[in-house]
Order: sequence, then C-alpha cells, then structure tokens
Amino acid sequence: MFENVLGQPVIQLVSDELEQGKVPPALLFAGPESSGKLTAALETARILSCTESGSWTCACESCKRHKDLSSSDLLILGTRDTVLETKAAAHALCTAKTTAARYLFVRAVRKLTSRFDSRLWDTDESRFVKAAPILADIEESLTDLIDRYGTIETTISEEEAKKLEKLTEKITDLCQKLQEDCMYDTLPVNQVRKASAWVRLMPVGKKKVLIIENADKMQESARNAFLKILEEPPEYTVFILTTARRAAVIPTILSRVRTYLFIERDTEHQQAVIERVFRDHHFCTAVSPSQPIRIVSYLQSFLPVAPEYIREAAALFWEYCLHRGEPQKSRFTVLIQKLTAYRAEHPSSHEPSITAVLKLLNNCKPRRIYALFLEAVIAFLQESIHTGVCTPHELESSVAVSQFIHKAMQSVDIFNGTPQAALETLSEQIAFT
Repeated sequence: MFENVLGQPVIQLVSDELEQGKVPPALLFAGPESSGKLTAALETARILSCTESGSWTCACESCKRHKDLSSSDLLILGTRDTVLETKAAAHALCTAKTTAARYLFVRAVRKLTSRFDSRLWDTDESRFVKAAPILADIEESLTDLIDRYGTIETTISEEEAKKLEKLTEKITDLCQKLQEDCMYDTLPVNQVRKASAWVRLMPVGKKKVLIIENADKMQESARNAFLKILEEPPEYTVFILTTARRAAVIPTILSRVRTYLFIERDTEHQQAVIERVFRDHHFCTAVSPSQPIRIVSYLQSFLPVAPEYIREAAALFWEYCLHRGEPQKSRFTVLIQKLTAYRAEHPSSHEPSITAVLKLLNNCKPRRIYALFLEAVIAFLQESIHTGVCTPHELESSVAVSQFIHKAMQSVDIFNGTPQAALETLSEQIAFT
C-alpha cells in the first residue's frame, strides 16, 4: 500500500489504521505544496474500496476504476491548478512510454476533469455550460489514448511515438483551457450541497469517499453546508480533506477531523519522486549543486516563462512603479540601487510599462506565472529592507506595499480580475506610497 507516496512518515500511521480497520470517518491531510497529500487521499480511497488485497498491483474491478479515477464511489472537490502536473505527466509518458506513465498522465488529467463531474453541477450553470464541450473533447481524446496505448511499450515505432506526443499535447492544451476558463477559485456552496446529497446514497462498492482539496479555501456558506453532513456522516462514507494551511481551517471543522501532518520531503525523496514518478533523470543532474532539488521547481520548469524572465519582469515593474512615483524623491533608496544594479546585469530591450511586464510573463498564462511574479516583486522589496538601514516611515511604507501586493493577488485569484488591471492598480498604489 502507498507505494506511490514517498518520503512521508505519516503514511505508516495511515497504513496501520487501514489494516486495523480504524480509519476515522473524516481525515485532514495537512502539509506543504507537492508533499503527496492528494496522492495519499486517492490511495486511501482505493484501499478502502478494494475487495481483495489492497496492494497497488491488485487487479480487482474497484481498484482498476480507482487507479484511473473513474470510480462512481469517488468525488473530488476543491480548487487546484493542475496545468504543470499534467505537462510533467505528458512528458513522462512521451519519454518513458510505459503503462505506468500512461496511468500517471490519465490520473493527472482526471484530477482536473473530476471537479467538473455532472453530479456536482447544475447543468444550466454558465461555468459548466462553458466547460462541457471542453470536457467532451478531453474525454474523447483520453479514450483514444487509452484504447491505442492500453499496453504501451518503449519499443513503439517512431511514427507512433509522434502520434502519442501530438495526442498528449492536444489533451494538455485542452486541460489548460479548462483550468483557465472554467476552474473556480473558491469551492461553490452548491457543489457542497450536491456532494452532501451524493454521500447519502448507498455506494456501489464498499465505501464512498469524498475528497475536498484546499479545504481552507471554502467560503462561509460552503463551510456551513459541509458541517451539516460532517456532524452526522453516513457510516459507509469517508471524508478526506487536504490543506497547505491548517491554521486557516476553521476550528469547528478541525474538531471533527483527525489531522495527519505531511512534511516537506528531504532532497533525496524529492529527487526520487522526480526520477521514479515523473521518469525524469536529466533534471536532477542538471540542477546546480548549490540549489536544492525540489518537486515544485521541477513542475515550474514546464512553465513557458523561465525564472530569470519572471525576475526580470519584477525588476521592470518596480522601475515602472518608482518612475511613476518620481524615484529621486522615493525613500526606497536601497531598492533603487538594487534595481539599477540588476538592470545593468540583465539589460532588457523593454521600456518600463505594464504591457512590457505582461509580455515577459506570457500574459500570465498559465495563472501560476502571476503568483510567481508577485513573489518576485515581494522578494525585491524584502531584499531592500534586509540589506539597508530603514527609517520607521520606510518600514511603514513597505508594510503597506506588501498589503497592496496581497490584494493584487486576491483581485485575480479570488475576484477573477485581469492581471493587466490588477498591476495597473498596484503600480498606482506603490507610486503613491
């Protein structure tokens, strides 16, 4: 059991409870990003429903459906950005050309599409209506891939390898469109209500499992609806919640779940995940000895924008902001010095402007680029504070700027604003401050 979850000591506790039949009705997997929480949740669901040995190699019908995330006794809710994982899984499939890699890719795709299960949506809801044709195209292409490469081997012809690459690229592009155009930012209350009705129906197999990812991002109405079913769960249902911010989960939910803490994997296990799960040996050897090997960094290597361009965009943005605020009068003297030095080392043909920034950032597609960009903006600000002697006024200004950056993230991440509008507003706020 849990052969696909590496470097997490808490997995032994979960395994023991499963073997002893002592799994609680509600679990919370809490830990940092890319620590294997969702993988562990899906594996727990598979084992609970298994009719035979429970091992990963089990060939019972329940395990087969759980492995490709097609079980009728499983629902997945919650917001998640799956674009980079899907691209990494596609790369693994086209590189390794094995059945295990095919499973990895299919699961990565369905981690996204399962959140648009018709059992969770009102079919006349605008977001679902928009998603429906994309979902149909994804499922049709996925079925084609499974039928043509059901037992794939590394010895397939060069022509077949090109067809496989083209097919995975098509599916990946469709997934990115579904993610960017249709994925919700906070869990809708109507989905929680529909899931609550679903869990009250008898399972087809042994257990029903409802997984809510990023449970801390539920709005109040969704939390209240979930609490009603969590207080009196059906005996055949198990709830598994995941979060990277346990402190943000409300106490009434924490009091009704058993928490399992996941840790940041050490370098050895992060490398093992990259090499054994994603079948990429080149990345680990190419990483500088001074840089740690991290799964997050590996996934970000599939972004269309390199890290140095994100930092260049942050420097360009700061220059634009300080120019608007008359830099000769700005009190962020250390920041100006750092930006001047950085631009001297990294000359750009772009004149400071929001348009130039967005061009460097590929217009923030996928959305993860926008978050990484704002992190780089904050990094510049923090470096200016840590390396200089700041007056109380400068510290007060830096706190205000940090709050503005946080709001710029929310305006896009939660309120569905455009990066262009958010950065224009942010630049005005920084210039004024």
